[in-house]
Amino acid sequence: MTNKQNILDIMIVNTEMGIAFLENYSSNYIDIGYARPYRIILSYSFELLLKAVWLNSLDIVIDDKKFPECLFKMVGHNFNKICNKIGKANLEAIGVKSCKFNKNKTGDIYKIEMCNGDIIEIEDFTDIRYDFIGNKKDRPIKQIDKKKIDNILKHMNRILEIIKTRTKSVE
Repeated sequence: MTNKQNILDIMIVNTEMGIAFLENYSSNYIDIGYARPYRIILSYSFELLLKAVWLNSLDIVIDDKKFPECLFKMVGHNFNKICNKIGKANLEAIGVKSCKFNKNKTGDIYKIEMCNGDIIEIEDFTDIRYDFIGNKKDRPIKQIDKKKIDNILKHMNRILEIIKTRTKSVE
């Protein structure tokens, strides 16, 4: 197994753990006290999933001694940058049609349009982490909409199954 395969396996397992947490510790109502960590785990897990798709699409050899962190640092937590690196064909192969960033007073959100027409919304990771700074601290605390979360998790699980199948062919 190559170092690239090892890294992809770890990314997939970490994404699966995030999804499992979100599925197992949610109910019809998510307490305000848990809303912020829940949103962070959701955003992180989706970002990690996208980065796994991107890494898998790259034709690179990763030296066992040092992982090229600069690959992930160059896109940060920005879903648009990650999706641009993945490319339209690879996005469509995992069921994603487009990703758009919406900055507004209630929070910075990525609207991801799926190929089947569904729209899922995931908050910007950095925006959640620093929601106590500047004008962000005056935003109302967001409630978690269980139906929206279930829809996001459904799509994340589907993408996860696709990437797991694709990574088996990485040498």
